[in-house]
Amino acid sequence: MNTDQRRWKQFLLSLVSFTCFFVIRAAAQQPDNAIYITFDAPDAGAGFDQGTSSEAINNAGIIAGNYAPVSGTASSSLNGFVRSSDGTIAEFEGLDSVFTLETLPTSINSSGVVVGYFYQDTQIPTAGGYPLVHCFMRDADGIVSTFDAPGAGTGSFPPNQGTYCSGINHAGVISGYYLDSNGISHGFIRSPAGNITSFDPTGSTGTYTTAINGSRTITGYYSDASGQQHGFVRAANGGMIVFDAPGAVGRGTQAWSINQNGSIAGYFWDASNRARGFVRSPSGTVTPFAGPQSGTGNSDGTFALSINAAGAVAGYFYDANSRAHAYKRAANGTMTIFEAPTAGGPPFKGTFATCINDYGEIAGYFLGLDTVIHGFLRMP
Repeated sequence: MNTDQRRWKQFLLSLVSFTCFFVIRAAAQQPDNAIYITFDAPDAGAGFDQGTSSEAINNAGIIAGNYAPVSGTASSSLNGFVRSSDGTIAEFEGLDSVFTLETLPTSINSSGVVVGYFYQDTQIPTAGGYPLVHCFMRDADGIVSTFDAPGAGTGSFPPNQGTYCSGINHAGVISGYYLDSNGISHGFIRSPAGNITSFDPTGSTGTYTTAINGSRTITGYYSDASGQQHGFVRAANGGMIVFDAPGAVGRGTQAWSINQNGSIAGYFWDASNRARGFVRSPSGTVTPFAGPQSGTGNSDGTFALSINAAGAVAGYFYDANSRAHAYKRAANGTMTIFEAPTAGGPPFKGTFATCINDYGEIAGYFLGLDTVIHGFLRMP
């Protein structure tokens, strides 16, 4: 099935749902005429701080994310989900339903393999335990396996020791990082055969990988001794380049996504403690940008989270009223602002775009007028 056929099939399937039909009608009023589909995991709670959040999308339109169930909240208990292109949603947890505290998918590849990490309660089998973090892989058939990086901490303090998966490419190569017994984070790359190589940029006091492309090039950021963050690019041969966005001070520069050409999207903090998005070209040129109504207050600003093969970036920005607006920024700098239907008003509500695929389909989440978090898919 080609791309146009897949999009048309998904549109037709959405008509069987009254909710999706309502969303499509509302989306027709958007200036860009995009189609919006909202969805919730079957067991997602419908109370305050509960709901469904999309975190990754592949070129088949399959979405991975997390949801807060009826028994938990977005800040205390999360499970994973995978939404197929026909709208079917499968829920899962990292280890088991008793001792997994949170399951957080972070990336999905072209084969539908999802990676992420989960918090395990170590009270197994006795009481008085503490949480450890482990990477997981969920294959297209729903089978979940786990692994830990050598050197990952297993103690109770500093907290949250363990292994975090951040990205997977089409060949099954995984990027991630781990916290050792001292609470210091280190990057790693894992081959499909399971071989793990750790790394750190020179001068790093904490390394965080965020994405990997098909050439095994990894991006992310690290902290130096002063606490400032810097972006990095690690080539398949281990060569490392570090960089800063122009005007980055304070918290510094965070790289969040890399496409097949090596272009990187992320954000940095300026002298006003305001976030601004950036795109870094493969040649090293860094272009800052901001949402057209982006707020200028402390911790306001523009966040760039995902970049596709065409160089289009997806993310969100906060306006002066602390309302979030999603955007798509084309490679030529043209920015389209959009809102999910029924997204709530300020403060700290609105629409959050988290990922974009090579066909320009964007997924994310929004906080509705009902104060519940809902997932969305925007189809151009």
